Parts: sequence; structure tokens; C-alpha cells
Amino acid sequence: MNKIELAVFKLDETRKITLEAHDPLMEIDCCYEGDLIFKQSEQSLILSDDVIRISMQLLILLLKRVLKNELSLDRSIIQDVGFIYNQYCHFLWSEEELSVADNFLYEDGDKNKDWIGMRYHLWAGGNNVTWLYNDKSGAIILEVTPFYPYLHVDPNEEPKYVFYGEWIKDYKPYFITTIPKETAQQWLEQAESVVKQISDNVERWEKEEKIKGNS
Repeated sequence: MNKIELAVFKLDETRKITLEAHDPLMEIDCCYEGDLIFKQSEQSLILSDDVIRISMQLLILLLKRVLKNELSLDRSIIQDVGFIYNQYCHFLWSEEELSVADNFLYEDGDKNKDWIGMRYHLWAGGNNVTWLYNDKSGAIILEVTPFYPYLHVDPNEEPKYVFYGEWIKDYKPYFITTIPKETAQQWLEQAESVVKQISDNVERWEKEEKIKGNS
């Protein structure tokens, strides 16, 4: 069954992010999962395969902040945010964690809280991670980065296994692009429209169930 485009977030004439599902938006409930896919010519990357409402709410949250220039990268992030994220995850899950230096900055300086870079974390899916933040000039930056695909894989069970130390040597972001404020505002309105429709759907179905229960 072919998927339906529920929304298209255009970057420009050749690049876009599509929100896709098997059912039309009028039939999407609060827990329905869908795909967000970056498309450019013949290239496509899965950015998220999560619950649609959650993906849109995250987009709304971060867009509101970058539009106000409230999401500048923390000064501790002196390398690419996706690179540090891979280092952070490797640190968390490494069997040699005690021998790995914890040089990460956490929210409120509390190591029981998230790494500070999670402020900019938008979506994850298909070993791809999407970030949204402001650069030093206040411009809105969208970045998609690779995630180490063998973090939870047994090297004895995966013939193509690549150890993290080798994989990270070739790390580079998939793409980094500036989003004009007008485009970001349009995306915000689109995402809000999707969330509103889902809420309307749920309200409609609840009313229908109530009517059935009273009949």
C-alpha cells in the first residue's frame, strides 16, 4: 500500500521533508506512527518513524525557539553537534565506560540530566539524527547527521560490524542548511495544523463513541 503525503515541508525547489502515512490525515489518531523523509533528487533519508503527533509537537517546540533566536549552540559544543552526540552515546553505552573521560556538559550541571546538546535534538530514525538550532548570527540551521549503527549490535552476530573507533574516523554530517525565517514560520503553521487536525479527529471519535453509548 502506497503512503500518503500528509504534509510537505519545503526547503527549496529541490529539497523537502515529507510527512507520510498509510492513511489520510482525517484518519490519524494520537498514537498513529508515520515517517518523516528528507528527499533530494534521488536521495532520501528517514528522519523519523515515530508517533506523528509527537514528531510534530517536537518540531513546533523547536521552531518556536529558533524563531526567537533562543537555541544558539552552547559554548561547550566546539565540534559538530552530531559528532559529539555519537561520542556521548558511545560513552553511555561503552563497556569500558570507566576508562572513558566524561567531558560532557549536562543540563544544570547535573549528570543525572541530559547532555546539553539534547536541547537541539529534533528527530531520530533510520540511524539518522536531525538537529535544529541557531548559529552565532541568529540564522536557523537544520542539520542531519549519521548515528553509529552498531551501538547495540553484537560484533559476533553482524558480519559487516565496524568498531566505533574506526567508524567515527569517517564521520561527517549528511547535510547542514539554513532555513529562512519565512520558511520556518510556514513549517510551524503546517505542523500546528497537523496537530490540530489530529486533536479534532480524537474529539470527533470521542463524541461518536459517546453518542453510540447513549443510543
